[in-house]
Amino acid sequence: MLAVAGLLLVLFASASLAQRDNVVARASLYKPLQFGFPYSIRLYEDTRAGRIAVEALTEELQGKGVFIDPEGAFRIDLSVERVSAAFDQAGGDLGYVGTGERGLELTMNIWSSRQDSLLGGRQQKGRTTSEPLIHLNAIVRDNETREVIWQGDALAPIVRADEEGAALEAAEAMAQVFGKSATYPEE
Repeated sequence: MLAVAGLLLVLFASASLAQRDNVVARASLYKPLQFGFPYSIRLYEDTRAGRIAVEALTEELQGKGVFIDPEGAFRIDLSVERVSAAFDQAGGDLGYVGTGERGLELTMNIWSSRQDSLLGGRQQKGRTTSEPLIHLNAIVRDNETREVIWQGDALAPIVRADEEGAALEAAEAMAQVFGKSATYPEE
């Protein structure tokens, strides 16, 4: 009996670790975020997975010092949806163009045999999966100007029909890239 319990524990632990390994997030910062002001979170569709994602994202962001308030000066629009199979989870990245403290900033890989680059082209680095995924999309807008300041996407596989667990993991990954141009896990 103890051996069966041990085997089940190993199976559940490895499934949980495997699920975390396949979670990805990618984000783009268009303008520096203002962290001294409150943020509200608006969920597009009221689903159980969506509510779990909002709770997890709220908890993760508050842990990073982001003040969440329904009347926030900035709004995080969050959509949570189930997407189907055969999806490349890690799209390419040829570089970044944006504004910074010194004006226009351009970061680009000119040549590489290991990473996407202008001369070397796209490299195979994504994972193609046939399992369903939870896709979180978050957009931060200034409530006054409606300007988009930041946008992020996170994907997590749905293991054993657990959409809520996938939404939780996707929200945790989203929090890792919140407020910056980044990918999770870091490349």
